Amino acid sequence: APEPLVVDCILSSVNRKIPLKVLIDTGATGYGFIDEHTAQEVCLALDIQPLPLSRPKPIRGFDGRLAKPITHAIYPSLTVQSHSERTAPLLITSLGQHPMILGKTWLNTHGVLLDMLHDKLIFSPDRCDHDLPISTTLSEPKELKQKPPQITQILKRDTLTNRRPNDTTGVLQS
Repeated sequence: APEPLVVDCILSSVNRKIPLKVLIDTGATGYGFIDEHTAQEVCLALDIQPLPLSRPKPIRGFDGRLAKPITHAIYPSLTVQSHSERTAPLLITSLGQHPMILGKTWLNTHGVLLDMLHDKLIFSPDRCDHDLPISTTLSEPKELKQKPPQITQILKRDTLTNRRPNDTTGVLQS
């Protein structure tokens, strides 16, 4: 069986960085998800805190069973290849074998094309207005008085779908 598309990424805050492997999952219809144990490590390394969601997001496994609702997210800067965004909303949940997943909403938002032959992402030019240096990133997500409107929209529509029966990733339904 072919290997899943996993690429390197960097999560960061002011003067701090942590490299991670991220699963690119077109079956995950949400923006971004991070495993709860990985989120703890990232928060310690970047000196950030998870923020509570305005309401819990129910989650269903690929088999339709309800799992523990998602209640928190982190908002670090995210760099994948040479593409950076200052605030990436990552919902904290149990992901099983992957530390982080970027889903279809993330791919669409950034105009990503998949190069499956070379296991790379191709970013459409001029698709994003946030391709700026991340030197102005806030060190603590709690400093955000209000989430930018695009993040609020992303969190409202985020869903996580998994079609692999041997993975413990769930289906998020908001």
